[in-house]
Amino acid sequence: MAPLNLWAQDKPNLDMSLRRTFPIYREWNAAFDIDMSNVFNHVIYNGPSGLTVQGPTSATFGTISSISNAPRDVQASLRISW
Repeated sequence: MAPLNLWAQDKPNLDMSLRRTFPIYREWNAAFDIDMSNVFNHVIYNGPSGLTVQGPTSATFGTISSISNAPRDVQASLRISW
């Protein structure tokens, strides 16, 4: 159980990868990939601060001042194989 019975929100994150392969010529193929992290770009905040030993007497008690995930990241690649 968290100190003072306070809880932070859950930290779900959706990552996705898509791939499409195209034939070019005889045994030649091109593969196009897209990799995405944090697809929906949802902000996930860290828990409230000041929940340690100082408790409610801290000047920053209960404030949320940072995030725990990174913004959306997209990477694309093209691979040609023969």
